[in-house]
Amino acid sequence: AESLAIRQALHITRGKRSEAARLLRIDAKTLYVKMKRYRILGRDFLA
Repeated sequence: AESLAIRQALHITRGKRSEAARLLRIDAKTLYVKMKRYRILGRDFLA
């Protein structure tokens, strides 16, 4: 569920991690750590 929420936020923000973190109401560094944990690449969401 958390992985899906992160992917959706990155899709909405076109891969902008700081905006995605704001949407998810978490710190940008926390988002980065979670992306590494779930092996999510930000570049996959670029427009």
